[in-house]
Amino acid sequence: MRIFDAAMEKDLSLRELKMRLNQRWAPPELPKREFSEEDFSKVRVAWLDAQAQWKQLPTGGELTVVWPA
Repeated sequence: MRIFDAAMEKDLSLRELKMRLNQRWAPPELPKREFSEEDFSKVRVAWLDAQAQWKQLPTGGELTVVWPA
């Protein structure tokens, strides 16, 4: 998530994001996951929505995040 968040803050392209994800350390037994343009677009929309909700949150307010199963 940190890599994606940083990429969005810097408005990086999908190519640049993939490069950063491929450079991260991961245990060798875990397969690398490839992200399509469609995956990237869906995550980007969800990220922008979460950012908007966060910015509108009043001091002392609550924000609940639900991860789909």
